[in-house]
Amino acid sequence: DEGVKAKVEALIAARAEARAAKNWPEADRIRVQLAELNVEVMDGPTGATWRIKEQA
Repeated sequence: DEGVKAKVEALIAARAEARAAKNWPEADRIRVQLAELNVEVMDGPTGATWRIKEQA
């Protein structure tokens, strides 16, 4: 769904900004929001990637 994708991309961007500013509590808060959307974030040397977690 494009609406969900746009929301996730916006949260990923906000989290990247928080991490760049070393605002760890904000970055963690955003990661929790993403987890609530069933999104898994993988941090790597070129930035963060994400995927929807598979339903059990």
